[in-house]
Amino acid sequence: MKSLLRLLRSKRGSVSASIVFVMFSAVTMTAVMGMVLTTINGSSTAREYSNASASMALKKAAYQGNVIGGTAVDCAPGKEACESSESLGEGLTAVTLSTNVRGSTVSQTDTLRGVDANYVAGYDISGNAIWVTEAGTTPHKFREITSKGGFTCSIDVAKKVWCWGDNVNGQLGNGSTSDSYEPAQIAAPAAGGTHAYAKLSNGTSYSMCALTDAGLAYCWGNNSHGQLGVDPAVKQSVSTPVQLTASGCTNKFSEVVQGATTTCAIEKTNNKVWCWGENNGDAKTAGSHLGTAVAGAGKYVKLAMDRNTACGLDTSSRILCWSANGLGQVGVSLESNGTVTPASFDGTTGTMGITTAMNVSVPSSPVIIPAGQDKSDPGTNIPVAIPGQWKDIVIGDQEADFTKSVVCGIKTNDTVWCWGDNDFGQLGAGPSVKADSETPVAVATDRKFKSLAISPETVCGVDTTNHVLCWGANDYGQLGNGSAVQVSYAPVEIDKNTTYQDSGLRAASGNKKWFCGLTHSGTTAEGTDKALGEVKCWGRNSFGQMANGETTPVSTPTTVPGQPSVAELTIGDHHACVADADMVTSCWGRNTSGEAGTGLRSAGDMGFTPPAGVKEIPYTFPGFDGFVNGGRE
Repeated sequence: MKSLLRLLRSKRGSVSASIVFVMFSAVTMTAVMGMVLTTINGSSTAREYSNASASMALKKAAYQGNVIGGTAVDCAPGKEACESSESLGEGLTAVTLSTNVRGSTVSQTDTLRGVDANYVAGYDISGNAIWVTEAGTTPHKFREITSKGGFTCSIDVAKKVWCWGDNVNGQLGNGSTSDSYEPAQIAAPAAGGTHAYAKLSNGTSYSMCALTDAGLAYCWGNNSHGQLGVDPAVKQSVSTPVQLTASGCTNKFSEVVQGATTTCAIEKTNNKVWCWGENNGDAKTAGSHLGTAVAGAGKYVKLAMDRNTACGLDTSSRILCWSANGLGQVGVSLESNGTVTPASFDGTTGTMGITTAMNVSVPSSPVIIPAGQDKSDPGTNIPVAIPGQWKDIVIGDQEADFTKSVVCGIKTNDTVWCWGDNDFGQLGAGPSVKADSETPVAVATDRKFKSLAISPETVCGVDTTNHVLCWGANDYGQLGNGSAVQVSYAPVEIDKNTTYQDSGLRAASGNKKWFCGLTHSGTTAEGTDKALGEVKCWGRNSFGQMANGETTPVSTPTTVPGQPSVAELTIGDHHACVADADMVTSCWGRNTSGEAGTGLRSAGDMGFTPPAGVKEIPYTFPGFDGFVNGGRE
């Protein structure tokens, strides 16, 4: 019965209950006169609810012809169509439909039984309305979900943003700093007004941004370094959305990307990049809460960031990076007097691309990343970057300061190259390459890739045959190949009998050591282009992330139960959320701050929840007396 009610509720939004009291137009009346209405003793087939969804669209017109309500309507001569009703007592009403057909009045009278109904939930196979009398609830319909740290934000079908979970820095955007155990709508921006939201940022563990339909950027949460565009001396945390602006203008952006202490955005009109917040580097080069343009004339189409590194893919298929390069993440060996030397970590250039002092060992503006190998200028023998061979850029979600980053790019020939940290084999260049690399090195496989997901210590990717390969750290089984080895310096294939969606691979935020992916089913959600699949997860399981009732690591991909048709997948530190084919959301994993969104907090610091639907919205219909053909509901 519960599953039946859930089905009916999930379809409620597609029905306009107000049609119950709308008088038929002449066209509608003519169309329905030939229909034979179900009698007072209607058969049980009229209650075959399992067919309600499939027949809904086709039976809508039939429903309009079967349900009549209201008071008597003038049936004076010359009217093309009219209705009249007469109470017969004991809840029965005689309804007469009259239509003027070629000068002759044709009337049909039916007896309908009144019911005390709250709303229409759908249609049965005969086209009759399915009436529900309980007050009930209605599920949220989320078309985009993003989890980070211990919270989740989503955009619903009405383009409103809802968030739930950890809220210590106001990252739920609802005007408070109290955790929320169920979805809470973000507050109106501090400047007032309401907006239709189109896209969420990648978020951090303590903040989130969203773009409106018009391209305006609003952010909320941690503002310790002015990364939300607000002076941190005034507000360290922002619990109500504030607008990101640059140069005092109301800028419109196509993308917003966040690192732990810095936010960057691509301007719509010119593909220019602006940044706010900490300008991270050893010398703590000055940051700013005011929008600052990244140096150079680059035009960007994609950004990738973590705490210490920022990179962008430009319109010429080049990757450019900016930050201090002592950790190798800038991806270039910078030259002094024609000699290649490691870059010093003196902080003269930070994540925002601002330079306060010139030093030949650090970039003074975004630096072009060599496309695999340098080529030498024949006159000076100094390496020169090969541009225009990249199509994607991904950075490990490192949130710790002064910690090495790993960066990977996919070239236009679908090969993967990585640079930066290699303490755990994240570069994937084979057992002979164990040191960090300041320049891109090829991943040691002949497989071609469509997408990557990077934990700071492990990299996984979906290849062009839709299979998953992983490399790097494996202390919690996050390689997914069932091996007990701690590190793999080269890619290993996992779950060989399963294909995965290239857009459905996810790495846990921070360095939390687990992954999930959507399998490749070949079907899509009705009315959308979103592919459907099952969820499989592997790696750390301390908080029930694998949804298997245990807390021990899982070293091979394991199917999450009860989620056969998933369209959206996101994972935070220790929890995951999905949206199904009907855009109804469920979550599982750690739930001590309400990460599951069910309205309930799991007991104890280790509390976790199996897959469960987020709490639904209480639904109260204004109320009316309807009529149903064929007996009481």
